Amino acid sequence: ESARWRTGEPAAGEVALAGPRVLLGDGHVVVPWREDIRYTRRRSGYHGGASLAEMAVPILVLLPSVDLLPAGWSVIAPESTVPDWWTGRPVAERPAPITKVTPRRRNPVADTDGLFEVPEPAPAPPASLGSRVVASPVYDVQRKFVPRAPDRPAVAALVDTLVSADGRMSPVAVAAAVGRASRDPDFVVATVQRLLNVEGYPVLSVEGGRTVRLNVDLLCQQFGVTT
Repeated sequence: ESARWRTGEPAAGEVALAGPRVLLGDGHVVVPWREDIRYTRRRSGYHGGASLAEMAVPILVLLPSVDLLPAGWSVIAPESTVPDWWTGRPVAERPAPITKVTPRRRNPVADTDGLFEVPEPAPAPPASLGSRVVASPVYDVQRKFVPRAPDRPAVAALVDTLVSADGRMSPVAVAAAVGRASRDPDFVVATVQRLLNVEGYPVLSVEGGRTVRLNVDLLCQQFGVTT
């Protein structure tokens, strides 16, 4: 018996483990999956239980080049690993939970005037900034000079994602946003720059090689759209 394992039958907060890889207790031990269970006097430094911190082994794979990325793997964008409070970005508000409302039954009312009236359809939501950019005549011209450019919906989604991210993203996140996570992020960014940087104006720029910045005002000016 130790601080985080014992023999016997499991109780609340515990599980039984058995097999050739269990080297103690003749191959049968009881371990807690809760972090607050101890079998000896409390002291610093515990291991041997079945809590997430004791069982999970984080693995970090570092590669010198994206070209060496194994098949089926993709680079993780910093935005996926760094919390919002670390970078100072505004934390997105969580939507309020949707409560299902049961409509009340109403007494039938005779319809004498509008028996076959059809309610007017709800107005369509306004197009996003990215959608208006890729639908503009200027974008049509830009796309003619960029072979194998990302699809219009992908570029529109990237613009909208950049706007929601305060105009800044990592190159890896940009590549993932246009559906090319397995490609070289720098090459993907350069391709999108050729689409958005009309006449060389820095609509999309790279700061320090690590941050892609979207100038929203310049984007609207070059493509003739409004926010």
